[in-house]
Amino acid sequence: MRSREVIKELERDGWYEVATKGSHVQFKHPAKKGRDA
Repeated sequence: MRSREVIKELERDGWYEVATKGSHVQFKHPAKKGRDA
């Protein structure tokens, strides 16, 4: 699975990007705790 496919699945589940540093992207979900990196 490629990173863009993972990102697409996260966004489909309601996650949204909150921070980017280089190639490292962090996502947050409005109803779930924590961040996914």
